[in-house]
Amino acid sequence: MAAGCLGVPQASGQAWQSPQAAQLSIEMGRSVMQTASELNTQVLLVEDDAATASSRRTALESLGYQVWWAEDGAHAKALLERASQTTANPDLIVLDLMLPDIDGLVLCTELRSIVDVPIIICSARTGLTDRVLSLKLGADAFIAKPFDLEEFTASVEAVLRRVLGPGHPPRPGSGEIRVGALLIRVAARAVTLSDRPVNLTVIEYRLLLALATRPDVVLSWQQLGQQVWGYYDKDIRNVIQVHIGRLRKKLARGAGPAPVIVPVRSVGYRLQSSAPNPAR
Repeated sequence: MAAGCLGVPQASGQAWQSPQAAQLSIEMGRSVMQTASELNTQVLLVEDDAATASSRRTALESLGYQVWWAEDGAHAKALLERASQTTANPDLIVLDLMLPDIDGLVLCTELRSIVDVPIIICSARTGLTDRVLSLKLGADAFIAKPFDLEEFTASVEAVLRRVLGPGHPPRPGSGEIRVGALLIRVAARAVTLSDRPVNLTVIEYRLLLALATRPDVVLSWQQLGQQVWGYYDKDIRNVIQVHIGRLRKKLARGAGPAPVIVPVRSVGYRLQSSAPNPAR
C-alpha cells in the first residue's frame, strides 16, 4: 500500500475560499471538536502504514477524538477483546482493507463479532466487488483512496451523527418502538417478537428501525440507503434487497404474528403494522 496517500494538502494546491466560507469552516470545526471532546468519542484506526496512520490520527485528535491505532488485524482484535472486558469500546472503527496479516473484509466480519460499532472502510481497492461486499458485511461507509483529510474527518462525523444521533452520544438514545407484536428497544439495540428475541445483523437492525419508525409509510430505496449508509447509488439497491430478504425471513420465523415488510414495486418498502389475514 502506498505511503502518504492521505497527506495534508499543500497550501499552493488548496482552493480559494471567501472570508465568509473560511469563517464558517472554522466555526464548524470548533463545534465538532467541542462535541467529540465533551463526549470522549473514541476511534479505533486500523492502518498498517505509519505515515498514513499518523496523518489521520493527528486530524482526528485535533477535533477532540481519542484515537487507538492498530497496525494490523491481530493488534486490532486484541485491543477490542481487552476493551470489551471493560465495556470501554470505541465509538467507531476506521479500517483499511490492505493489511499485512489479514484481508480487511475478513477482519470486518471478525471485528463485528466482537463489538457492535460503526465501521468505515478506507481503501485503494475501489472495485465494485469490494465496495458492495464491504456494505454487505456490515460496513457503514466506504471511502475510496486517495482522499484528503477534510473529506476523511467529514465522513467520520457524518457516520457518527447518522448512526448514533445528533451530537453522537456514546450510545443511542433510549426509547422503545412497538409495531404490533414487534418491540425494538433502541437503547439496547434489542428486538423482540411476542416477547421472544430476534437476532439481527447490524444492517438488518438499522433497516428494521428505519421502517418501524414510520410504520405503514413507504420508504424509498433512496431513503433507506441514506438512513442506513448515508448515501444511495444503484449498487446499494441490490444490497438493500439482500438484507431485506433475510430480515423478512427472520420475522416470519418469529413467535406469533409479525408485521410484514411489503415491497412496493419500483419504489421501496413499507412495514405493515397489522399482521396479514390468514389465507382463506
